[in-house]
Amino acid sequence: AEQPWSGCETLNIGSGTPHETAMLAEMIARSLGLALHAHPLERPRYLPLSTWSDSSLAARTLAWRPQVTFEESVQEFAKWYLLQPAYES
Repeated sequence: AEQPWSGCETLNIGSGTPHETAMLAEMIARSLGLALHAHPLERPRYLPLSTWSDSSLAARTLAWRPQVTFEESVQEFAKWYLLQPAYES
């Protein structure tokens, strides 16, 4: 069984703003210069429509605040991804 980490806390880092999964997929495809070939399916009830990170503990503990927008972070991810050796266009 897992042992608790004494004195450790998990801190979420994110924008704190909900974003729909479909919007994220569109942003990633656009940032990579790719067409998105997605077909909407009925979402299972157990899956969330959107997701976000509550960074309030990081803000209180570390005085951390996001310095880039969600959109900017997706673009930065795309730039990083394209530089990876395993990427083949």
